[in-house]
Amino acid sequence: ITILREQLLADLNASVSPASGLALDKALLVALEALVRGGPFDRAAFAVANQDRTMMLGRFGLGVDVEALVGRLRVPLSPRGGPIAAALVKREDLALFDERTLRPDEQRAVRALGARGLGVFPLVVDATLVGCLYLDRLTESARPDVGTFGFVREVRHRAAQAIDLRRTRATP
Repeated sequence: ITILREQLLADLNASVSPASGLALDKALLVALEALVRGGPFDRAAFAVANQDRTMMLGRFGLGVDVEALVGRLRVPLSPRGGPIAAALVKREDLALFDERTLRPDEQRAVRALGARGLGVFPLVVDATLVGCLYLDRLTESARPDVGTFGFVREVRHRAAQAIDLRRTRATP
């Protein structure tokens, strides 16, 4: 799995570079593909903060029944948004994979997105929350290992880099 992850990260590095010519959405799709192929996840999605940073909205993803997930991935960035919003507002990673240890509000959040376990990883560029990477499992909820979370954080770093590079290139 380490060799696969190294190859996926190399592919992602190549797509993040502005020299690749890939549009931002395509570079982010490469990141989502890395998460689905390199981690034990059934789905991965990208969500973006709306203009006034009051809502996180699903944009696109990969995996099983992802269109329905993207439609449900609407998180108010307020106390109404539950544990996912709380983590995003604090810019903290959230991993809700062990069903036996989840609080009732965490269980509701996982079920509302049709998953057995999920992770949310904020994308911060220039100290601004611009979006997040969402990933989940549909059948198994055991917590992924430390190496998997390290891999996810590497993918997140490169996704934020892609956003930053394309944003600065588009700024006059």
